[in-house]
Amino acid sequence: MKPAPRALYIELKRRFNGVNNGAIILSHRDAATALNVHRNTIGGLFDTLQERGFIRMTQAPYLGPSGIGRASVWALEEVPIHEGQPAPKAFASWTKTKSPHKNQDKVA
Repeated sequence: MKPAPRALYIELKRRFNGVNNGAIILSHRDAATALNVHRNTIGGLFDTLQERGFIRMTQAPYLGPSGIGRASVWALEEVPIHEGQPAPKAFASWTKTKSPHKNQDKVA
């Protein structure tokens, strides 16, 4: 995995306090500021971590009743969310998807 998604994972892990898995709040803007990247870049980094099974969104961003935006809420897949249940660890079963090969036959 490239360094940028790894840095984002470290930022999410830094916000985990031992009991708040599934309730880790990190907006795209705050993540972009923390990683010193443009806010339009950060969405792809979150997508990469989700596709590979390292994180999961537990609540999507939305506008609150007062019209103030609420950030996404995240869970780390390596840590159990509820006591007594094992961590999902979806990243352990991730495999790279191969794109289909196009027929490259040349017509003579």
